[in-house]
Amino acid sequence: MKVINNIKDFKEEQKDNILLFTYAENGAMGWTNRINILTKDCEELLCYKFDFEEDTKEEFYKIIPWFKDLQYYSKSNESLNNGWQHIYTGHGNHLYLKAEIFNKHKSEILSKTQRDLYVNLHDFLKD
Repeated sequence: MKVINNIKDFKEEQKDNILLFTYAENGAMGWTNRINILTKDCEELLCYKFDFEEDTKEEFYKIIPWFKDLQYYSKSNESLNNGWQHIYTGHGNHLYLKAEIFNKHKSEILSKTQRDLYVNLHDFLKD
């Protein structure tokens, strides 16, 4: 997996290739206020990692505009009305998957512990 540490390197045409993203809320265990976006570009997984701070928030909202209006960070798993699925991975960490990715791997995802999802979240994307 190729890691890219600057959200400004995200290209508009990659929006359709987003598989999932993670968000660590303020005070979360791990890297606080961090967002990771996984995309699939041909056969390569790309991971965009960046701190969710004032200078990067607007860049991220251009990619995932509905996140700006999210009023809370749920501690449960739920389907969002915008084609995304939220999975709480514990200790203030959140996983958002495109609904089609979640539905394709639903049984495997739901059988994992929060820790397994947090540590190995891209394992089910290998096919």
